[in-house]
Amino acid sequence: MSSGTESLRLLIIEDNPGDQRLIEIELADAQPDWKVSCRSTLAEAEILSPFDDFDCLLSDLGLPDASGIESVLRLKSWAPEKALVVLTSLDDERVAQEAIRAGAQDYVVKSDAGLSLLPRVIRHAIERQQAQTALEASHRTSQALLDASHDIAMLLDAEGHILTLNTEAEQYLNAPPDALVG
Repeated sequence: MSSGTESLRLLIIEDNPGDQRLIEIELADAQPDWKVSCRSTLAEAEILSPFDDFDCLLSDLGLPDASGIESVLRLKSWAPEKALVVLTSLDDERVAQEAIRAGAQDYVVKSDAGLSLLPRVIRHAIERQQAQTALEASHRTSQALLDASHDIAMLLDAEGHILTLNTEAEQYLNAPPDALVG
């Protein structure tokens, strides 16, 4: 996303009607062209998976049918290549890091200050997800090219540790990649 003027489509999963409305108002004020759809539970959101009609998902960590990181894990299992921003009432760095490790691109505290950052956070989350998806595709392509070779091929780091290898190298070394990489 190169500018803030494009029309994004967002799915907000938030069970508190007051918080849901505050988020909608903040987004409408900051980005009137953005389209917002709201659901109150993960079950209601799951009907829309794999979320092809949305550019970004925003999910509360405290939903009636999923609490904590469970919502992040379930959403990412339904749509691993979709940008996800976690919304929460907790200002807890540990929870934020856990959500990001689970697959969220970012974390916003539902406060005046946090919600004012939401448009920028959403744009950056989409950019990070697109970069991650492109990186994973590039890795798959590189691995396919390595595997197509009939020669032994390995990528080593500066210390000589194997970063990746092709199937010919696996067969020659007679060991699974997990035992060789690292």
